[in-house]
Amino acid sequence: MNRILLAAAVLFFTTDVRAGIINGDFETQDLTGWTSFAEPGSDVSAAELTVGSPFFFSTYVGFLRAQPTGDQTTSGWLEQSFNASDGDVLQFDADWNINQPPFGSPTTTVLLEVTGPGANYALAPTEDGPGIWSSISVPLAADGSYVLRLTVSATSTVLPIIGESRGFATARVDNVRLVPEPSSLVMATLAVVGVATYAGRRRRRTP
Repeated sequence: MNRILLAAAVLFFTTDVRAGIINGDFETQDLTGWTSFAEPGSDVSAAELTVGSPFFFSTYVGFLRAQPTGDQTTSGWLEQSFNASDGDVLQFDADWNINQPPFGSPTTTVLLEVTGPGANYALAPTEDGPGIWSSISVPLAADGSYVLRLTVSATSTVLPIIGESRGFATARVDNVRLVPEPSSLVMATLAVVGVATYAGRRRRRTP
């Protein structure tokens, strides 16, 4: 009986920490759990990334790219819907690169959004990322269904004499996770401690 209770407590703790997020680290090497769309000239995929020195290893990230040619505007997006509770925090790491067309109006965009009943977060950078991954935390202030979406868009134009004036954009996302509000963590911890204490007492009483 104590083994069943302990397993239930551990299951509650581990599933609650990542509740609602599927394949947030992309280590399935595909977009399982995510919804994506890419127009011609764009690409949305789980991409392999080699990191570390001098001991290199590979990991996978969500990758978006908008790279139009000729007279073309293209975009792609990646999103996941998830359920969360009031007080939860959505955390993820992101990086981006923005290259505006050399001529004409700036038309290259990267947009990171978290929407739902307790969040209306939007980050629309106008220049390249800092060269390292940015860790982003978004508090969620109500129970309900939320959406995390990343969008890239770029335009290319063929100009007289000058030729092609092309922009492009890339974005990467990884380690998407839902951190429960503190009371849930306390309850999970107490459940595990309580079951462990109960199991210890049962062992001491067994002749």
